[in-house]
Amino acid sequence: MKKVFLALIAFSLPIVSHAATATDPRGLTRRIAPQLPPRTSTGAPGAPVPTPRVEPPIDPAKADAAKADTDKKRLEFQTKKAEAGADYAQYDLGIRYLNGDGVEKNTETAKKWLEKAAKNGHSGAKKKLQELKDEAK
Repeated sequence: MKKVFLALIAFSLPIVSHAATATDPRGLTRRIAPQLPPRTSTGAPGAPVPTPRVEPPIDPAKADAAKADTDKKRLEFQTKKAEAGADYAQYDLGIRYLNGDGVEKNTETAKKWLEKAAKNGHSGAKKKLQELKDEAK
């Protein structure tokens, strides 16, 4: 009886350990995509290893000019969309005029755009107009 019991235990151990690896996520991943060592060269023996590309330093004046150009295009796009009736663009334009972001600070123009956005159903514009009214009191 003791020999039969030991034989059953010895026979079931490999099955149990195999079952544990079959459901183990790492074991499944290794079977699907084995881990490969990182490549250190292009693969050909004696071939030169490519050097990383070094970008030239950015000229601050050019960077500022590019940023100003981007801001100008963004403002033109927002104005075009706001005039077409897009509530999000009207709200954004109103906030721009309120903060003086890329445009001259003008509270009256800001209120005009915010009122148009609120009229079109923009909830943020309604909240901002209420805040402006509360500040005026």
